Amino acid sequence: MPDPEGKGIYCVNGKSSGLLTAYYVHSKVSTDIAADDASQPAISPDGKRVMYVTTPPPQKVELWVSDIDGSNQAKIATGSGLGTTNWAPDNLHFAYFRSRAGAGAAFVRSQ
Repeated sequence: MPDPEGKGIYCVNGKSSGLLTAYYVHSKVSTDIAADDASQPAISPDGKRVMYVTTPPPQKVELWVSDIDGSNQAKIATGSGLGTTNWAPDNLHFAYFRSRAGAGAAFVRSQ
């Protein structure tokens, strides 16, 4: 996906690597955002924040938000069936969901 400021691209290959990494095209520098098995990255419209889901052992799921460089990490939720959705245009509010057998719920939070 293109960087909102037009300064690069974001790539997701769909394979679990155990890391979530930001790669800066112009400087050819990469920064690890999350060390746990991370997936479902959703980048804020201004390209400065990212929310993602990790699956640390034993079989739990956590939703995190951090700056795009991995700093200022905040755990938002822990449970099962968590997933990212999208950011609001203000770059502060975001939505995520929690699904359970036979039911589901959507949440909106600010960070």
